[in-house]
Amino acid sequence: MRTHATLLTFLALLGSSVVVAQSTPPAQERAAPQAPATPVSPRVGRVDFGIRVNSVEGDPARFQEYRDLRDGLVLDQLRYVRERERWAFDAVFDHVGYRDQRYRAGFEQFGRLEASFEWNQIPWFQSVDTRTAWTEEGEGVFRVPDALQAGLQGQAAALPAVMTIARQLDTRMRRDIADVKFQYTMGRNTDWRANVRSTRRSGEQPWGAGFAFAFTTEQALPIDQRTNEVGTAVEWANGRALARIAYDGSFFANDVQSIVWDNPLRLVDISTDTSQGRMSIWPSSTAHTVSGMGSIRLPGRSRAHAYVSIGAWNQDEPLLPHTINTAIPSPPLSRTSAEAEARIVSTNLGFTSRPVSSLWLNARYRLYDFDNRTPPFLQPTYVRADVALADSVLGTSEPFGYTRNFLDVDASYTPLPYLAFRAGYGLEHDDRSFRFLERTTEHVVRTSIDSTGMGWLTVRAQYEYGRRTGEGFDEQALSDISEQVSLRQFDISDRTRKRFSTVVQVMPVSELGITATVGVGSDDRPDNFFGLLDNNHHFYTIALDYAVTDGVAVGGSYGREQYDTLQRSRQANPGVQFNDPTRDWFTDMDEQADTITANVEVPTLAPRTSVRVAYDYSGSRSRYLYVLTPDTTLSAPEQLPPVKNTLHHGQADLVYDLTQRVALGFSYWFDSYRVDDFAQEPSTLEPLAFAGSGLFLGYMLRPYTAHTGWVRLIYRW
Repeated sequence: MRTHATLLTFLALLGSSVVVAQSTPPAQERAAPQAPATPVSPRVGRVDFGIRVNSVEGDPARFQEYRDLRDGLVLDQLRYVRERERWAFDAVFDHVGYRDQRYRAGFEQFGRLEASFEWNQIPWFQSVDTRTAWTEEGEGVFRVPDALQAGLQGQAAALPAVMTIARQLDTRMRRDIADVKFQYTMGRNTDWRANVRSTRRSGEQPWGAGFAFAFTTEQALPIDQRTNEVGTAVEWANGRALARIAYDGSFFANDVQSIVWDNPLRLVDISTDTSQGRMSIWPSSTAHTVSGMGSIRLPGRSRAHAYVSIGAWNQDEPLLPHTINTAIPSPPLSRTSAEAEARIVSTNLGFTSRPVSSLWLNARYRLYDFDNRTPPFLQPTYVRADVALADSVLGTSEPFGYTRNFLDVDASYTPLPYLAFRAGYGLEHDDRSFRFLERTTEHVVRTSIDSTGMGWLTVRAQYEYGRRTGEGFDEQALSDISEQVSLRQFDISDRTRKRFSTVVQVMPVSELGITATVGVGSDDRPDNFFGLLDNNHHFYTIALDYAVTDGVAVGGSYGREQYDTLQRSRQANPGVQFNDPTRDWFTDMDEQADTITANVEVPTLAPRTSVRVAYDYSGSRSRYLYVLTPDTTLSAPEQLPPVKNTLHHGQADLVYDLTQRVALGFSYWFDSYRVDDFAQEPSTLEPLAFAGSGLFLGYMLRPYTAHTGWVRLIYRW
């Protein structure tokens, strides 16, 4: 089947009239159309194919998560380029016939026409451990046998018996992306561009689907979606000005917009329990954007540019009833479809100038206005968790919207040839509807020192200070929904931010380069009582590159990142506990990540022999520490174990030239992944069924060790 599909794709590509090419710069960046006098080579090609074998101990899905490394014959690379006096053609084939295959081809008629086509597949291999007791009857409908429901009805303790009928399935998903681009030069100063991109997502993914808060299930959610994007633009430019007008459209279609699943613990609906659940999934939608852009060169070595776009987002899919439970009356809907609509206006204005050689000025203004025009959905009553009628606190939906304004001003002064001082100021002002803070304003100042151009030394140091404050906060809005009035949402709460970073590059000799990076930063939220209080980070890296002799190169790097956060919460029920500070607790989290890289390239290890060896390591450790107040009335918490993971990747490649055109290649990969995660480790999820609490798919994190080898034949022409 794979070979057949590959042959069809190959023939389709050869017969395609729209092929791939590199995108060209705007018209004002190109000289008058001229064909190259003499092509570098009239015909250039390369094919790389062979046999690949794997040995995987542990989790094969995690090893191949976003790639396809199955054993067998592999056409790993095929390259072809042909040039003539007035045109050029190129084609690329990667991983032919596998789930991560990619095809690209292009044609260019110099100075007149460019066309491109690309087909790209991106797999997601999630699990080979997945098991489920449900059978899919039609897309998005999951059933268990009626006899099983009747036998387990009301017996939560017997829930593990459901897994006796569980079946195994591999959970996979894949994106198929087709991308066509076209550019035509209509005249000396005018280009027309067009593009079409279609992305299909298919497969399945783990999906939580629960019954209230007491019983949770996981389903293998079917994915069947397509997003079609189209765009066209006309661009005019000369040596002084540029103008562009464009249209972009996006059309998202989801063939599975809701799922229904049986409750294995109930066969017949009752007013306090339901025999099945129902949930909506992403609805189909459309987006249209019209934009215009212009740029003009001004006196005094200055330039101004402007960009404006107007967009319309729409979604009008049918709405689901309040409940699927037939024992509860479902309140009527105030309308039958979403009628969701938004208008988006985006503006970007800029001015840059260099009035004298030592001074550079830059100013930018951006506006993003999300105008949510969705009519409020009036609903005084609703069904809570398919088991009870309840009164809505607000009685209506709140169409969230916002307007964001950005202003940035920067200046750079160069008093000496190799030294520059920079200073900048930024302002962000946001107006929001239906958020606890109606307005936020952030002021940011930036300073930096750059030393470049000396050849052997480059230094850059930058400091940034930002202060965000909010206005229009109404604590009553939190009280109305029975929330702590001193809670602040982290993305809009008052915040003070400080950051410093520096980069130093040293080349004591031409063969040796050393780069070091150091940075620290902190976010403080002085007015927060509950929620995120602060977070801090620091990082450093050092890298070395050394060119020995005759093309032999050695490189390596080491880096560390450290993050710390502190959050405050209260464990309290409504009543006296709600305002009791002795029931407060903190989550103190710290995470450390280390990375190591090393590589050696020897193009002439022996006659006609080149070798490359590389190694990459990444590891992290996260710790969650629960802390109580000194006067606490809470029980001592059970501390969670640290979350740790490490990934090693080693690679060795050897190429031996049999002739000028033919070479043999040998490659070896070593991969090792180790993980210790209390939330998704086998000891937590392998039982799949937890009496009284839930049924799970078994999608977990498992370690693996893998060895991969290739024997390749490379032919060049």
